[in-house]
Amino acid sequence: MTETSGLMGLIQQRLSYLSQRQAVLAQNVANANSPGYTPKDLGPFSFAQAMRETKPASAVPASSLNVTNATHIQAVAAGSAPIGTGFASKKMKAYEVLPSGNAVTLEQQMSLVSQTAIEYNAYTGIMGRVRGWLRMALGRQGS
Repeated sequence: MTETSGLMGLIQQRLSYLSQRQAVLAQNVANANSPGYTPKDLGPFSFAQAMRETKPASAVPASSLNVTNATHIQAVAAGSAPIGTGFASKKMKAYEVLPSGNAVTLEQQMSLVSQTAIEYNAYTGIMGRVRGWLRMALGRQGS
């Protein structure tokens, strides 16, 4: 299994978030006629949090580094920061509630599904572009 780091790791975390968001939104659409159902969504994706969770490109074991000053950056042991952790879902704000108690607005949900799909396509395009740059830097052409 290969480790992902840097820009590619961040892109993969964002794609994982968008995939999970699509699943939550699909569940909302599927329950559009369920009495008492409240739609859910994922909290916002934080690139700052994702950067803290991403493994460094060259993970050096923490025991092999000498710290001569308390203000030095502490090393992170390899494998201590998981990538692609689950994202917590939360209840969405309901714009209208049907007499049955269902708060799903199909127009809103389909708009969010479309927005998420557009973002997913954009990030897969970015990932493909970065891979192309890496191939070019390594002197490889094609796939």
